Amino acid sequence: GNLIRIEPNAIGVIFKIVIDPITSSVPFISLNNLSYLSNTEGEILFSMNTLFRVEEIVKLNDRLYEIQLAPVGKKDKLIKSLLGCVQRLTTGVPGWYKLTKILMDANEYDQAEAVYKYVLSQANDNQLAERAYLQHQLGYIEEMRNNFPAAINNYQQSVDICLKTLPRDHPNLL
Repeated sequence: GNLIRIEPNAIGVIFKIVIDPITSSVPFISLNNLSYLSNTEGEILFSMNTLFRVEEIVKLNDRLYEIQLAPVGKKDKLIKSLLGCVQRLTTGVPGWYKLTKILMDANEYDQAEAVYKYVLSQANDNQLAERAYLQHQLGYIEEMRNNFPAAINNYQQSVDICLKTLPRDHPNLL
């Protein structure tokens, strides 16, 4: 609340979680009267990996929103369908690359680029195959943006790494 008053560009968000304790299949516990803070009320602890569905977004004023959330059980048909789709899209794709694959499929190139650049900055100098792959993906992003000079530059860096590390008859070089 205080930041909204001080910072003119800040937007406040209040998350309101609606739980029906009788029908909810999501494990949770109320921390009322359990907390070491005497002035707390309405604190709830959810199990790890709890999913929430956005039920409604209410604009309270120009700079304050209330987002109403409801916990979703793993048996929810929509969630099962969504998780199944994500698993199919990312089968065989390691770690960070699952996220970037989903971002690329959603045409979120700026976000995918940020992840690729972060992973590239963390890669060791001896992880040449990974570096070549990352440079290639950065080239692909630039190609999708129609920034062909940057795409060619990234592709060239990928090829240069491959030429230094792979045999001349390797399928990636043909």
